[in-house]
Amino acid sequence: MSKKAKALLKQAIALYLNEDGASDYGAYRDAITDVLHLAYEKFKPMKSLQPLQAFTQGSAWEAFQEELEQKEHDEINRLHQQKKLPLHIHKKWFFPTSKLYFDQLLKGE
Repeated sequence: MSKKAKALLKQAIALYLNEDGASDYGAYRDAITDVLHLAYEKFKPMKSLQPLQAFTQGSAWEAFQEELEQKEHDEINRLHQQKKLPLHIHKKWFFPTSKLYFDQLLKGE
């Protein structure tokens, strides 16, 4: 995602919070809901919400998780560049692949 697009999304979330009075969680929900409405308008001729639902529940969520997992792996790679790996952060990792990757680096594999 471009930096400009991310900045605009952050501005939109702030507007939901400040101008619409949404809660912290609600601001994100409202933004996602409005994006779905935009997608619905674009794909309305399909006469079914099933493709849009499948995309948002599957593909978008999977892409989000993959990006989070990659961020963890990148952080582990940055740590690996250090002389000593900090053992105290072992339980920090959310994804099982990150835990395994960190363990392998600790063992020198």
